[in-house]
Amino acid sequence: MERLDAIFETLLQSLNDAVTIVDPTGTVLYWNRAAEMIYGIPREAIVGAPIDRFFPAGSVMLFKVLRSRRPVHRLYHRPRPDKHVLINAYPIFSASRELIGAIAVEQDITEHVALSAALYGAPEAAPEEGTTKRLLDILFPDLLDLAGRIAAALKERRPVLLLGERGSGREALARYVHRTLGLEGPFLVFHSRLVPDGFQAAELFGFEGPGGGAPEAGLLERARDGLLFLKDVDAWPEALQAALAEALAGGRYVRQGGREPLPVAARLIAAAGPDLPAAVEAERFLPELFYRFFVFSLPPLRARRKELPALVRHLIDEAARALGRPAPRLTDEALAALLHYDWPGNLPQLKNALEYAVLMADGGTVELRHLPEPIRARTLLAYAPEPSGQGRLPGAGAIATAAPGAPGDRGRAGDRTEGRAEDPGTPPRSAGAAAVTAPEPASSPMRLERLPEARLALERERILAALGAAGGNKSRAAKLLGISRGALYYKLRQLGIEKDLST
Repeated sequence: MERLDAIFETLLQSLNDAVTIVDPTGTVLYWNRAAEMIYGIPREAIVGAPIDRFFPAGSVMLFKVLRSRRPVHRLYHRPRPDKHVLINAYPIFSASRELIGAIAVEQDITEHVALSAALYGAPEAAPEEGTTKRLLDILFPDLLDLAGRIAAALKERRPVLLLGERGSGREALARYVHRTLGLEGPFLVFHSRLVPDGFQAAELFGFEGPGGGAPEAGLLERARDGLLFLKDVDAWPEALQAALAEALAGGRYVRQGGREPLPVAARLIAAAGPDLPAAVEAERFLPELFYRFFVFSLPPLRARRKELPALVRHLIDEAARALGRPAPRLTDEALAALLHYDWPGNLPQLKNALEYAVLMADGGTVELRHLPEPIRARTLLAYAPEPSGQGRLPGAGAIATAAPGAPGDRGRAGDRTEGRAEDPGTPPRSAGAAAVTAPEPASSPMRLERLPEARLALERERILAALGAAGGNKSRAAKLLGISRGALYYKLRQLGIEKDLST
């Protein structure tokens, strides 16, 4: 028994998650090393004491588990104003089913929540107790890793260059890194486009007048011991690029009109578009500046389509809260439209579109008609009738077959021409062209169906075809359709096919 106790003690102490065990009165029986680190409470101080001496009684999840005698799984919880956790908690029963205590295991996600708030405007306030909200930060763990790598470079005073489209979160990520590094100096931004031509060098490096007056400190000097964010360096004039390259090479610079060299005492993060390496190759950007940076890339929103449904759900809930409306649900057609759109404006455009949709729906379900016109127009292209008179639907099947990261609905199997030769006199369609074919003349007007009915009819047709090709084998049919077997069984019941097959 002693050996087994030693094994369990070693196991609990080796965990990165906080482990707490209390008796039925809430007295702490066990508190592991991770709990000490997360909450800053020594084991000697809390073991043997009531847990509500250290935490507000209303925020102690273990009390709720003791009262309800029921476990909670992966629940978002905020035990203190400065801590965010995902908690698993279980009541402990003896062999005779007597309640003898409760145990909690907590994963600290405080840093993730802070990053989420910085990048996506998500408030750090917790969702209401009892909800199992999937926090946005959990969906983007790679961004937390990226922030860590950027911070590691800045600690060694290496300048960093972030490549990404506008709205991809470059400045927000820089602000987050500034906070996590705990720098004493400020976070400042140099936006060359807002400075008149001829004054940009003075704004960045400072200025000394000829009359011997007091020198004017530039942003590089004012950001001493802090972080200076250099916006849109790919738009800088060549002279300004050369001046910064020289400052980074020697670690020193001179104010405009001055003589005394000053040290580069600020950490630097520059931002540029994703095409900057091509501009370097084409000699439109100085390579001697580009190769001074540690370069990282931030992906655009359209490259993260797998995360879009959860991201949409998160942002639409935030929009509803901000506008004082209940969180709406989205129809399949509205979600399909959001997933098919390319989002050239990235996260700001998505947030704006969802705020618009919440306002237009006015507390009801968000339908396709409630989305901004550009998104509706882009979606309706996918409904354009083809020569057969059969429209293409941007539903779940179209989303599943889209090439990963491909913009819009380009590259789908349904857009390729198979089994027939192209007319040699017809110019090839560009890869970016919308796959819309004008309908052939018909002797009678085409009967228009409502979109939900048309979508269900198409799903039924495709599922029956797959079952026929698979000889009635549902597992093989699910593979042909590119969905799970469980999803196929659900569709069989939803569309009434299961009943038809059994008769």
